[in-house]
Amino acid sequence: MEKVTDSNDCELKDNQLLGAPKLVNTTITFYGKGNILYCQKGVKLMNSALNFMGDHSIIFLCANRGGYLLGIQIYHNSVVYIGADNYMVNGRVNISVSEQQNVLIGNDGMYSFDCWLRTADPHLLYDSNTHKRINYSKSILIGDHVWLGQHVYILKGSTLGSGCIVGAGGIVSGKTLESNAVYAGNPVKRVRQDVFFTGACVHAYQEE
Repeated sequence: MEKVTDSNDCELKDNQLLGAPKLVNTTITFYGKGNILYCQKGVKLMNSALNFMGDHSIIFLCANRGGYLLGIQIYHNSVVYIGADNYMVNGRVNISVSEQQNVLIGNDGMYSFDCWLRTADPHLLYDSNTHKRINYSKSILIGDHVWLGQHVYILKGSTLGSGCIVGAGGIVSGKTLESNAVYAGNPVKRVRQDVFFTGACVHAYQEE
């Protein structure tokens, strides 16, 4: 096991940390070998835990707005890619990547408190008649400028089109969501289409 807890503590033998992220109350743990954490210039990890649980996986973090609050568990032969200028500082974004799958996130998104992305169930499920497994893991793809509300779950096999919005508490399980549409519920259903959003916050508004 190799562990990094400080920005200047990156002498690794079996894994690589490329770039010089600023680490604040953050732990990066490599339990396997041949893994790579690549951080673009300006990446800041706060109150985060990145755990490489297997071998030969990559986490690629682009520079974003305000830093990252992340909880990532990644196993063998997998990739987590998070694009540029995403907003992930309201609360920890949790990502679990199993069974050689990937999580790819585009640019300029907004992620609220306690969002979860999972590529696996994770326990095995079988058909009782055929004895064949029926719950294989699948990758997750999220486009550009996506807004996830509080406590949103994105589960295996989900694809979110650019500009889409998932309302608080929404659960997306293996669905493809259209671009520039609003989804809500468990499971999510489309409630509005042909929309776009900006990053302006209404909390302090006093006039329409």
